[in-house]
Amino acid sequence: MNQKDTIKITTHKERDLATKIIHRGEEYYVVTDFNPKPPRKAKTSIYHKGQITKTITHELSDTGEEFYRKIKKVHKRVVERIQKGYIFSATTKNLVNEIQRLISKNRYEEAEELVRIALEDRPDEPVLRAFWGYLVAKNKSNIEDGIVHCQEALKTAIRTHQPDINIALIYLNLGRAHLINNDRRSAIRAFKTGLGYDPDNRDLNNELVSLGVRKKPVISFLPRSHPINKYLGLLRERLFYRKKTGQS
Repeated sequence: MNQKDTIKITTHKERDLATKIIHRGEEYYVVTDFNPKPPRKAKTSIYHKGQITKTITHELSDTGEEFYRKIKKVHKRVVERIQKGYIFSATTKNLVNEIQRLISKNRYEEAEELVRIALEDRPDEPVLRAFWGYLVAKNKSNIEDGIVHCQEALKTAIRTHQPDINIALIYLNLGRAHLINNDRRSAIRAFKTGLGYDPDNRDLNNELVSLGVRKKPVISFLPRSHPINKYLGLLRERLFYRKKTGQS
C-alpha cells in the first residue's frame, strides 16, 4: 500500500485509524475505532459504497504504548486480509490454507482472528468451526469449549455427508485440542481416525510421529502410502527386528 492510499494516520490523541484501498476495482474504507479505557476494545468497520459491509470487534488486554501498537497491528491485518481476498472473495479452501500457514508459523492469534472473520460469513462450515475450537483452546485456555466446538463440527460434517468437507482436518483439530487437555489417548485416537480419511495428511502423520506412535516415512518427499515408502518401511521394520533379536 502506498502513502496516497492512507487517508488518516492516528496519533495517541486520536481515536481511529482509516485507510482507503482498492480491491478488485472496488473502493473500500477501513476504519478502526478504539477506546483505550477499560474495557479496551477496538472495532474495525469496512465501508463500501457508503455502507458498512462488515464490522470486526477486537478485544485487547494491552495498556499504554503497547495498546496503540496493537491497534495499528490489527488494523493493518484487516487491510491485508481484504487485499489478499480473505474477507470478501476467498473460498473456504483458500481460507483453510491460510489458517494452516499461520498455525505452522505459530501465529495463533492471527489464525484465530481470521477464523472468526470467516465464520461470520460461513457459520455452518464445520472445518472452520473445528479450527475455531482448537484455537480457542490454544489461545484462551478454554479447553473444554474448544473440544466441544470440534466435536460439534465433526457431528455436522458426518450428518451432512458433503464430499467437499475435509473430515481429516476436523480430526486434526480435535486431536490437537485433546493434547492441550493432556488427553494423549483421545488425541491419538483422533489422529488415527483422521488418517482413515486422508492417509497422506502430513499434519496428522507428524502429530503421531511426535507422539512416538509412528515413524517418519523413509523417503520424506514421497507420500507415506507410496509403494516405495511402503516397501522400504517394511524393510526397515525387518532390519530393526533382526537387530533386536540378534539375528544376522
